[in-house]
This record gives sequence, C-alpha cells and structure tokens, in this order.
Amino acid sequence: MQERLNQLGRNLRPCFFILPYDAPFDEGFCYPLDALAPQLAVQMGPYRLGAQPLRAAAPPQLVPDRGDYEQYRHAFEALMHEIGEGNSYLANLCARTPLRGRPDLEQLYAWSQSRFKLLFRDRFVCFSPESFITIRANRLMTHPMKGTLPCDQPPEQLLKNPKEQAEHTMVVDLLRNDLSQIAKGVRVKRWRYIEQAGSLWQSSSAIAGQLDRGWPDRLGDLLATLLPAGSISGAPKRSTVAILDRIEGFRRGFFSGVFGIFDGQDLYSAVLIRFVEQASEGAYFKSGGGITADSDPQAEYAELRAKARFPLAAPLETAGVFETIRVQNGRAILLGWHRRRLQAAAARRGFRLPRELLGTLRLPRSGRFRLKLTIGPKTPAQYTLHDAAIRRAKRLRLVRCAIRYPLKCADRHALQALYKSRQNADDVVIVRNGLISDTTVANVAIFDGDRWLTPAAPLLKGTVRARLLAGGFLTVASLRPETLEPQWLVGLMNAMTGFYVAGQVKDVLIDD
Repeated sequence: MQERLNQLGRNLRPCFFILPYDAPFDEGFCYPLDALAPQLAVQMGPYRLGAQPLRAAAPPQLVPDRGDYEQYRHAFEALMHEIGEGNSYLANLCARTPLRGRPDLEQLYAWSQSRFKLLFRDRFVCFSPESFITIRANRLMTHPMKGTLPCDQPPEQLLKNPKEQAEHTMVVDLLRNDLSQIAKGVRVKRWRYIEQAGSLWQSSSAIAGQLDRGWPDRLGDLLATLLPAGSISGAPKRSTVAILDRIEGFRRGFFSGVFGIFDGQDLYSAVLIRFVEQASEGAYFKSGGGITADSDPQAEYAELRAKARFPLAAPLETAGVFETIRVQNGRAILLGWHRRRLQAAAARRGFRLPRELLGTLRLPRSGRFRLKLTIGPKTPAQYTLHDAAIRRAKRLRLVRCAIRYPLKCADRHALQALYKSRQNADDVVIVRNGLISDTTVANVAIFDGDRWLTPAAPLLKGTVRARLLAGGFLTVASLRPETLEPQWLVGLMNAMTGFYVAGQVKDVLIDD
C-alpha cells in the first residue's frame, strides 16, 4: 500500500485512501478517484465522492448505552503506572461506548454536520472535526485538536484549564517534531484557538512547514513517517503506542486512523475520530481523550462519554426568520429585495408573509436606522428600530468549518460562536469545503484586476449582493484562499453598509 501510494503520487493520479490505526499499510484501502468503491461516501474539502445518502424525514437516533467504567478505570490505572515510570507523559486512552439498537449508518452520515465525513456502508461512519495534514501549493499544514468542553460552558474555561493547556502543549510539540521529519521551516502559526464542533468546544493550534515540489513522489512515505497521528496516540509516540495496544482491551481498527484525498496536486486528510462502528455483537461509539499525570479518571471518562454523540445538522425547523433593513430618511432601502428573500425563507418554513410587510409601522423621516423584522409560523411580525451603527471590517480571519445557514434564521448561535473566534481581527471569513463564502454579517467580493468576483456558494444570499449581480457589477466564481493574489482587493457588503472596499488581500485576510 505504501508503494502503491508513492506510485499514484509519482503519476499525479488522483486517489482516495483509508489507513487504519492498526497496520495502516497492510489493512488499508486505496482507490483512484474515478474507481471509488461503491460502499464508500466521502465529504472532504471541496470534494463529495461516492453515492451520497439522502436524508430521511426525521434525523436518526444515537443513544449511548451504559458503559463499563470499571474497565476504563482499570486501563486508566495501568496507564498512570506507565506515566509514573516515565514510559509516557501523554497518552490518548480510548474506549468503546455501546449503543442501543442498530444505528442507521447512512442516516447518521446524511444528518451529521462536520468538516470531514466518511461512510463505509455496513461497517462504520465517521464525522470528524480534525484534519490530519493538508498540503496546498507545497505548504504542509496540520491543526492538532486537544481539549474539549461542552458548549453549555464558557469556552474561556477550556483555555484557562491548566491540565488541558499542558496536554495541548505536549501534542503541539510532538507534531511539530513529526512534521520536521518531512518539511522545512516548521513553526506554530496559530496557538490554541477555540472552535465549535457540534455540542463541544475544541482547542486547536495551527502548525505549518514547507515541502519540496517533488513531495507527491513520496506520498506513501510521507504518510508512513507521520502515522499514527500524534493527537490520538501520545508521546513519546513509539512507547506510548505499545502501552495503549496492551491496555486498551480492544483493537482500534479504522478508528483513529486517517483518510484522505490526493487530487493530483494537493492533499486533504482527516483523523478518523467521532466514529460509530457496526460490529457483529452490536454497535459502538469509539472515542478517547488525552491522559497526563494530572488526569482524573472520572473526569476523563465523562469527557469520553460526552463525545459519544453525533453533530446533528440543523433541520429547517420552526424558528423564526428575520431581515435587517436599512432605513434612511423615512425609506426602507431595498425593501422589495428584502421581501423576496423573506418570502422564500417563510415558504421553506411552511408559512406565508402578511400582505403588508411593514404594516402600519411609521418610519423616522430623517436619519439612518437599523430595522430588524422578525416573523415566524406562530408569531406575528415584530419590529425593532435602532440607530444605525455601521460596522466596517478591515481585518478578517479565515475560519474553516462546515456551518450551514441557508435562511436568515433568528437562531444565530453558530454564527456568534464563529465571530468569537476572530481573535484580533474584526470578523471571520468562513471557508466551507475549501471555498470562501461569507463573513458572519456580510457577503464577500474579490477584485482580480479585471472583475469583481463573488463566491458561488455564499452562506446567505444577501440583498445588496443580489442587486449587484442583477446589475452586472458582480460575477459569480469559486474562490479558494490559496488562489488569491496579495494585491487583489477585498470587498464586503450588507444591507447596512452597502458595498465597500476593505483593502488588499495581503492586508485584510489572515490565514494561519
């Protein structure tokens, strides 16, 4: 298998691979992209491969059964002994949580929302939030993920937790050393940032290095050097893997292995975590967590159990929809465009708008205001009017995630969480499946020296964007961060600001 991947890389032949944790090159699979096995379905980066299952009318149930804490505690104590002896200082101890019934793997895949998804029909499904390595334009990147916290708790608690900080530091150091075996100039580009993955906050860092142009010739060798992934094994890696093999009490198989796509030019890959497996004796959710000398067995087991759920994609439920309308000198700007979008959103929620959208609402005759109109299937239209606070962004941080927001829904929890991850920037630019979409409040445009281009798959189709498209000012295009030239211009637009130029790509966009 390792030489097979080298050969495909040398020939620049696009391929897909699955490499299990145990004996990755003896028991793994590799297929040319044009000959993918029929039992596979994949979502990764810009790719959707295989027969994608359709959603049923209602989401599937994934119900954890009672686990075996005593078995976990026994393995935990054996691991703590090894840590005390100096044979390991960080280990990712994993366990199996039994599931009730026989989960529908295809519906779990169809209904889950995750950056990376893999269905191996009748065997397992994975909805992973964690990349393994990415190579674009000879630049090697990894984003190790260590540290979780339920989303009902403040994310700052995760950053302040000394045990989680120590664990994260060890993993980053391990992976920096791993990458230095195959790349030059390896350094930490972004340290310990918070992202949301389903019902959990996750702590990640970004590490980057540079490869030579001939790296595809050694595709299999590069993967062999880095496996198993440091975030799901431990440090020192070799001795820790041997310890885990001895004490965990089950064979991991594909769980905590990697899967990926080489498209003939770039490489995308992910770690096989958040994993449901169908075995002959029943179904299991396999998960784990990092153990250090400061770990507590009950807390670690609770974290492991908290991961035994799947990230449900938001259905088009009955929450209200809303529009933000600019009011200036007594006029609602672009009211017809707003009404058309609101009509479409209401239709998808199964209700109709009143004939008079603004009813008898009296608008101020002078000044500029922000009017928010909220309406739902069981609630009448509600209006709030505020002085217009114009927020124009000048610095934007690229954030890669799988968020869906097809309607302007009153529930903006996911967008607010992304906005909080902006750090020292004014907002984030959301990158979905490798393609630029929007900020949390504005549509995006890029001027390439000839035309203003706007993403083909925006998160939300704004009214200003729609009007500029209709007038021929904007052209739809698929935009990837790595293809943007530093001197190109970044434009932003929404109902309150209109269209404005934020600056050049090199000054506006932060990608680390």
